[in-house]
Formats: sequence, C-alpha cells, structure tokens
Amino acid sequence: MKNNSIFPVLLSGGSGSRLWPLSRSEYPKQFLEFNSQISLFGQTLSRFMSIKEKFKIEHIIITTHEDHRFLVLDKVSKLDKINISLLLEPEIKNTAAALTLAALQAISIDEESILVVTPCDHYFKDLSINDSIAKGINEANNNKLMTIGINVNEVNTQYGYIKRILNTKKNDYYDVQRFIEKPNVELAKKFSIDSSYLWNSGIFILKSRIWIDLISQFNFALYENVKKSFSKKTLDYKFIRPDPKIYKKIKSISIDYSVMNHIHKSNIKCGVIEYKKYWSDLGSWNSILNNSKKDKKSNYMEGDVISIETKNSLIISKNKLVVTNGVNNLAIIETSDSILIHNLLNENGMNEVVKQLKIHKRNELNSHKKVLRPWGWYDVLQESDDFKVKRILIKPFSATSMQKHSKRAEHWVVVKGKAIVEFRDKKILLKTNESTYIKRNQYHRISNPFNCDLEIIETQSGTYFGEDDIFRLKDNYGRK
Repeated sequence: MKNNSIFPVLLSGGSGSRLWPLSRSEYPKQFLEFNSQISLFGQTLSRFMSIKEKFKIEHIIITTHEDHRFLVLDKVSKLDKINISLLLEPEIKNTAAALTLAALQAISIDEESILVVTPCDHYFKDLSINDSIAKGINEANNNKLMTIGINVNEVNTQYGYIKRILNTKKNDYYDVQRFIEKPNVELAKKFSIDSSYLWNSGIFILKSRIWIDLISQFNFALYENVKKSFSKKTLDYKFIRPDPKIYKKIKSISIDYSVMNHIHKSNIKCGVIEYKKYWSDLGSWNSILNNSKKDKKSNYMEGDVISIETKNSLIISKNKLVVTNGVNNLAIIETSDSILIHNLLNENGMNEVVKQLKIHKRNELNSHKKVLRPWGWYDVLQESDDFKVKRILIKPFSATSMQKHSKRAEHWVVVKGKAIVEFRDKKILLKTNESTYIKRNQYHRISNPFNCDLEIIETQSGTYFGEDDIFRLKDNYGRK
C-alpha cells in the first residue's frame, strides 16, 4: 500500500434534537454518554486512535460549531502524539461545507492526503468497523471514492440508501449504482427486501483533492464561498475560524445531496463496502432503548426510578424520583428543567416536539441549566428579577477569565477546595467557608492552581444577569 497520509475527518455539527431533553443545541447527542463512560464523540476518536499505528495517521481534522468548541477541546486535550485541526463553523451549513473546509485544510498539509470522513454521533458495537475502513483506505489509494454500507434490517425512512451492483464484487467491495436520500414508506419497504440496497453510513473515504474536484464540479458556488472563507481564516488559540461574512453566504446542503446523488455523472469510480455487524445512528428514543441493557419487562431505567407494571419503556431520571405505574411503550426523560413523556410507538413524534419548542422560543431546546465551560461548569440554582444563584465548579489547574460586569455584583463563598481570587490589583487565598465580594465594573478572576476541584456558590445582585454582561481583559482559552 502507498504511504499516503490518512486524515480522519470528524463531522461534529449535528444537534441531535430528536433526543431532547438530554440533547440540546449547546450540548448535542455526540457528547452524551449512553450505557457507557465514553461519549459517541469519544468512541469515534478512540476508533481512530486504535489504528493510528497501522496507518499513517498523524493528524485529525474536526469540524464543529463555535458553540461546541470547548466541548471538543476537552475531549481531544488528552490525546498524545497526534495533531488536531479544530475548524469552527460560524454557522452550521450541513456536511458538504464542513467536508470542503476539512479537505482544504488537509491539502494545505499534504496534497495527496486521504480523508476518512465520519459522523461523530453513530454507534458501532465493536472495532470491526476499522476493518472496513482499512479496506476503503486501500482502494482510495487508487483514486476511488469508497463508502461503507450497512445491512438493511427494517423499513426506515430516516436513512439514506445505497444501491450496489451485486455482480461486481471485487476486493471486498461492490460498485455503486446510485445513492437515494430518505425515501418514502413505499420505497423503503421495497428497499428492505431487495439485497442490492444498503443503508448509507455517512462514512466516506477518498483523497482530499478528489473531494475538491467533485464539489467544484457539482456545486461550484459552495466550493467558491468555502474556499474564499477559508483563505481569510483566522487562528485563535487552537481554533481555525473561516471568515464568517463569506461563510454566511454558503447554502446549507449535505454531502449526499451536493455530490453523492450525482456521482454517477463523474469519472470517479465509487465503491461500497458492506458492513454486516451492528450499527445505529442513535437518532431516536427507540434506538436508545434498543441499544440499552433491558430488564425482564423490556425496560431500561437509569437514575432514581421505581417502576410498577411497566413494560417496553425507557425511563431516565437525572435529578428527581420518577415512579411509573401501568405504562407501556413510553420514553420518560427527566432533567433539571424539563420532563418528556413520549409515546415510543410514534416514531416521528419528536419532530413535532422540537417544532413546538421552537415556536414557543423555549430556551430549554438550546441549553441545560448546567452549563459547561472550558474551566469547568456552572449550574443555576435559583434566579429572579433581583438576583441569581449559581453553583460553580472550577477544574484543577484552571481559571476563569479576567473580567468585569457592568450590571451586577457578585458574592462568592467557597464550599469545597481553595481559590485564588484576583481583584483590585491583589491576590487573596480563599479556603472552604470563606467568602469575598466583587463590585460592579471591578476586574476579577478565580483560579484553581491546586489538584482538586474547587466549588463556589455565587450570588449575583443587580439589574441584569445575562452571560453577555461580561467584558474580558484576559482569557486562557481565547474567548473575547
């Protein structure tokens, strides 16, 4: 095999809205942990790290949204001996723009690089998917575009399909006849009994320059705008930011609609490798239940739950006691600010839930009460027009920005650990049960230079408590 550089491309722009209220736009499903101590994003990273010695993988490219940058940074911060490019989309423009960004970044490093493009929110039961990826890499070296298809085992209108030419099998792959995006029920039924059809996994393996040739051929306007935006990129901390004004002009379109549906019109040979083991996109509460360890009554329960005469249900409690009695086929999800009761027999019902949350402009669609920050997290305990109370955790060897607020003052009480507080050009050490007060327009910073977590109760008083009332003077994480 030729010694081309392999660039895994992790597409991490999805919102996972059908898994609300666990998944929010600011904390989407790829960062959630289902039946595991590692998130779907973490699992995707681990799969590539397990083969980086077999192939020449020295660089990983991750495309994500500005709002998720520190979630991603936290996941990759412990990776050793591998370079990471973090491409931040100012707006999510679907996968075609994200892949074009990634291809341009890869070409800037190695013109003959091979991309292994994968979503970050899909579940594979084991590492056998790497065998399929390895076969795809071997073929991509010969200027083919390779994809991985999943065995169809049900009627499903939420997936894309690949029609392969069955009599063309060679070197563990089939020639692709065409791609079909999310068919109607009648077509999905037909595809489910026709062995020539596979589900589209969203994994593509091809040379960077081949993607650039294809996107410029089939969607030149998108290519030009991404290219111009990328050429005016800025480097900020560990992040690569394309120009937001130009990026705004880009049409939102997927890899499949922009290129794969037209691939038969090009001179690029396209092959599909059949993956026969278990895969799920974990895109619904039904799929979460099906991939969970169920009890004798086919229930999965997590948290403080008591079930009585309950069957075929998914019950997750994050804070409160949840008791069910005589229910069947329900998803009951409790978080600190929301409770969902969803009929699992209504497969597409979550689309209407999300629609209504948008119509009513509910912030619960976007964020949890517990908000992650690069230095730790905060949880809003109570708020009114006159005050807000937060519980704040600062991780070891981390610090907030040097900042001030024009519309609020803050009172801090240390409840665990020790804090270094900077204000009025001085530093003080606060121990457990000690406190201090920060006035409006006073620059301040909390640091935790110790090896244990620091927890603080913060009481804000003033006229406005929004997170936009922050003026940063200095920040370790490149925020402004």
